[in-house]
Amino acid sequence: MFPIRDLQKRVIGFGGRIIDDGQPKYLNSPETPLFSKSRTLYGFDSARDGIGQSQQIVIVEGYFDAIALYQAGVTNAVATLGTALTPDHVELIRRFTNHVVLVFDPDVAGVRAALRTMDLFLGSGLTVQVVTLPADDDPDTFIRRQGLESFMGVLHAAPSLLEFTVEGSLKTGRHGSVEERVHAVEEVLALLQKLSNAVEKAASIRTVADRLGLDEKVLLERYEALARQRTRVQKGSDAVQAATQTAPLPKDEEVLLQLLLHDKLSPDMLGRLAADDFTDNRARRLVSLAQSAAEQGYAILSQILEQTESDERSESLARSLSLRELPYDDVAAAFQQSFTALKLRRLADEIQEIKAAQTSAEKAGQAETFRTLLMRLHALQQERQRLLKGDCLPLNQAAGGVHG
Repeated sequence: MFPIRDLQKRVIGFGGRIIDDGQPKYLNSPETPLFSKSRTLYGFDSARDGIGQSQQIVIVEGYFDAIALYQAGVTNAVATLGTALTPDHVELIRRFTNHVVLVFDPDVAGVRAALRTMDLFLGSGLTVQVVTLPADDDPDTFIRRQGLESFMGVLHAAPSLLEFTVEGSLKTGRHGSVEERVHAVEEVLALLQKLSNAVEKAASIRTVADRLGLDEKVLLERYEALARQRTRVQKGSDAVQAATQTAPLPKDEEVLLQLLLHDKLSPDMLGRLAADDFTDNRARRLVSLAQSAAEQGYAILSQILEQTESDERSESLARSLSLRELPYDDVAAAFQQSFTALKLRRLADEIQEIKAAQTSAEKAGQAETFRTLLMRLHALQQERQRLLKGDCLPLNQAAGGVHG
């Protein structure tokens, strides 16, 4: 068990590592107003002085890595809590230093984690380097085997985040087919679109051209064409997002999600939910993630927030509903009423679809299809009557919708 402390060294949560085989391998305390993985870095309370003295922070991926580095003399090492870095982490880091060294495991997942941080650090004002250790090594094993001096040498020689990301994209391009080289170029140019510094952009384009053996002028023309295309796409995306974010959740879906995110649903209740019954895509995803988390024994809210980090709208909805006070004295009644309303809406939609299909089958003279649809319609109507007999009327759809 690892106590997790805030900057005042107060314990705000715990991290557990299973000793034998089993799942989950790591398990943190549930999210609370005091403890949030997206705002906390393990060991920051101990590393605070080291960060100030070195004017640099070293970020690794696990408790053991942070502990091993600190014991070996790297007193500015901290670890993420089983989640990707977030904007809140960046704001925390900026309070103490403007120099970050990321140390990721040398596997595909580790490299992807570094690539994902590119957007996070762009425009942050932080200098970021990325260390990749030899295969089969992590910070813990490397520093125990090679020693502090070797580890510090790797840190000092680490490329910048931009250089690391560009190099990762170009590895295939330099030796691949024509199609792979084109894809590598497009990927790198899309990355460079995000840079705000014109000098840095020009230097990066020159570097890419040299490494791929391409004419810099041709590459620059393609870059400008992609920039114009990105502007057009962004305008269309903004219009769609503005329209969708104003659409409220149906009241029954809001109630069910709120009960789910407050961990008020029994396993039987959660099992009765079907993601496809929900009309809102955000709600569908949250229900699917919740059921998956429950099956694997994870804390539902923590797992949902972790899995939706790259999906701002779903994460925003989850946070909003989880922070609201539950107004229901009788959770079972609130669940049953909302569940019935949800099912009735879904049945009404399916009945309409069946009736439309019947009309088409009748016009086309498809007697067998018509009979099959009739049987299905009868079954749906029976299900609807069964639900209505439960004395659970649909909730007012217009009341109290949640906005994304």
